[in-house]
Amino acid sequence: MTLTFGERVALLRRRRGLTQAELAALLDVSGNTISRIEQSTHGKWGFEDVKGKTVAALARHLHVSADYLLGLSEDERDMAWRPATGPRP
Repeated sequence: MTLTFGERVALLRRRRGLTQAELAALLDVSGNTISRIEQSTHGKWGFEDVKGKTVAALARHLHVSADYLLGLSEDERDMAWRPATGPRP
């Protein structure tokens, strides 16, 4: 069974030992935002109303790829996130 975006966020948040409020603080969003994301069933995958920057921040703080959160990959290995190193040529 394929998990929705919200189910993946909830599962990873719990695995990381974070409450919704703690994850919200890391992302600088409201606790209601995390609750809404986790409970979302809107659309086929449940992420249609989530901003791209929020997806990126969730992936960074949950240590997975955005592709995994979006259901484009089943690879949930911990990702080592590093800041970009300047503009690309």
